[in-house]
This record gives sequence, C-alpha cells and structure tokens, in this order.
Amino acid sequence: MTRIRALLIAFISPIALSLLLVFNMQVENVFPQPLGLFTIELGVKNIPLNVFVQRKEAEDAEALYQEILTAMSSQEPNKILELKSEDKTQRKVAVRVSEISAVQISQKDKL
Repeated sequence: MTRIRALLIAFISPIALSLLLVFNMQVENVFPQPLGLFTIELGVKNIPLNVFVQRKEAEDAEALYQEILTAMSSQEPNKILELKSEDKTQRKVAVRVSEISAVQISQKDKL
C-alpha cells in the first residue's frame, strides 16, 4: 500500500475513498508524487566524505554530470571546477579536476 493511499485511508472518510475507486480514478493521479532533487556527488582524493551539489531538474543534473566527466578526462590537471547547488542552501564548491576520483548522480524524493 502506498503512503498516499495510507494517508487517504487515515484522513478521508471511507465513503470518499470508495467514490474514487467506483469512478475508477487512480489515487496516485489525485495526489501526484512530489518531485525530488537530483544529487551529484564527487569523490575527492584523500577526503573521506563526498562533496555534493543538487539540481532540481533531471536534464540539469545530467548536463552537470557530463560536464564533470568531460573535465575529468581533459588534459588540464590544474583546472578548477566550480559547482553551485540549486537547493535551499545555495551551496558553492570549487574542486581541482585532478583531485576528483569519482562522480555519481542520484535522485531522492521529497517527503
């Protein structure tokens, strides 16, 4: 049972829920899933914690991921890559490209 259905059962009367089901409406369409943030994590050499920034759109996250991969494979080891986060914190981080050991993209749903 999804969380939305559990909330509906808890907060909406059984009659309203049965009406939704009688009219063959999908409960998920009545209350759409919240959109999540995309996190781009960088593994940096000799640092035990990952550095990360976030993007609101999948396309922006994929573009940043590809930009980082391109920078990692470039022949400029002293190049500095400055990244800005789109979440509430407006985080900024600068990393020397030669120190990046890994990059990962993931999505986390807002709750």
